[in-house]
Amino acid sequence: MPFLKKSACLCSLGMVTILLCDAIQADEHKAYVQLNAGAVFAPTNSFTPDAALSSHGLPKITFGYDPGYATGLALGYHLAEQFRLEGELMYQVNAFDNVFVGSFENHLKGERMRAAVLLNAYYDFKNQTPFTPYITAGVGGYHVEFKSDNNYGLRNDFDVAYQVGAGVNYKMSDRFSFDLKYRYFSGADPQLKRIDDRFGKLFDVGDHQLMVGIRIGF
Repeated sequence: MPFLKKSACLCSLGMVTILLCDAIQADEHKAYVQLNAGAVFAPTNSFTPDAALSSHGLPKITFGYDPGYATGLALGYHLAEQFRLEGELMYQVNAFDNVFVGSFENHLKGERMRAAVLLNAYYDFKNQTPFTPYITAGVGGYHVEFKSDNNYGLRNDFDVAYQVGAGVNYKMSDRFSFDLKYRYFSGADPQLKRIDDRFGKLFDVGDHQLMVGIRIGF
């Protein structure tokens, strides 16, 4: 009898230990870090000078962009089985070489660079497969800057940004997963400042992004 009682106690202790380890492991994997990279497709947008510049004969400037790239770093946390939040830092670059000043084409070359900080929410459609589709939306702020080969520059201070999208995550192990998503990234039309401290406004600032990522749970 003492042996049976001792065995029962050891079994109970073992079961409790396993449950605690599982709980600790689950808690560890609620948080994750994700590295993203991908392509950015930017539609044409235009810079409209303010009244003072227009009165000096400066017409609207239209930028046409080449496909660019984006990179990002996100830190997230699973608040519930299907709902998570993450903070994200993003940086993207698109080159331009098709610029129209009014109706005249100007072969000006340069880059548009944009940095953003976002708070994103995700809803995961959990199922019995390794694939988890999801939808996402987020809000934050962004800074944009134009630099050209003739030292012409435009930049804003900081404006509201937002994103909406959808994707799918593939679970490779308990800790590692692969991510693929599309999102539309845009924001408030920014007031841009030229290097001579004169102003104008940029319109149609939305981009299409196709991103891949590696997610690491901890």
